[in-house]
Amino acid sequence: MGGVLTEPNALDRYAHDGFDKIEGWCIPHVLSVLRHLAAFHESIGFQGSAVEIGVHHGKFFLALHSAVDGRPSIAIDVFEDQASNIDRSGLGSLARFKANCEKFSGKPQNIIIEARDSLAIRPIDVAALSEKIGPAQFFSIDGGHTKHHVANDYRIAEQMTSQAGVIIVDDITHAGWPGVMEGICRLYILDTPKFVPVAIGHNKLLLVGLSYHRRLLDFLIARSPLIPGRMQGVRQMFGHDLMWIS
Repeated sequence: MGGVLTEPNALDRYAHDGFDKIEGWCIPHVLSVLRHLAAFHESIGFQGSAVEIGVHHGKFFLALHSAVDGRPSIAIDVFEDQASNIDRSGLGSLARFKANCEKFSGKPQNIIIEARDSLAIRPIDVAALSEKIGPAQFFSIDGGHTKHHVANDYRIAEQMTSQAGVIIVDDITHAGWPGVMEGICRLYILDTPKFVPVAIGHNKLLLVGLSYHRRLLDFLIARSPLIPGRMQGVRQMFGHDLMWIS
């Protein structure tokens, strides 16, 4: 039913050689989901960059960078500027992140580091970042876990991500970080985001541009037997069908 899955070599190498060696809070199942998302993009002929807000030591960021085959990617984090980390949602080390990039990325020269608070990123900054890397294929939101950070970071992601790309919101079901769900709910109740829910599972919410929603959903459902975890069915979130994986 799922057919033959084309797996990005760079992601496979990182999964085998680097993933378990980097401190972070990301389970291996997520790598398989990335493989399927990359396969979808390959099937429609789309390539892009990767961006993550809140990279910590790079465990998930380097998976994203590998999934786009080392194309230019941006890592945004406050790192040691803990005065800006008002909810204490992470304590990253810039030196350790750089060391992991050198050791576990096939193309560390294509990694652009922005050591700053995402709340300080202005529209003019977003335009400049987009000019450096082009449209994002994957954009992970894992920075500050307050409702303000999540809503702010989504707006940055929406501007930088291709409609065919995927925005990944971390800790969406984590009971310790209710601000993540509150931020997402405020976005969809008070506004009309251009990206909509397509899948939820492994503590992450996947959003895709509305024009690609049905295509990606059908693609993931067809390949669900190959995705780690158990597909519980299709539900609705903010009026859109999404695949639920436990």
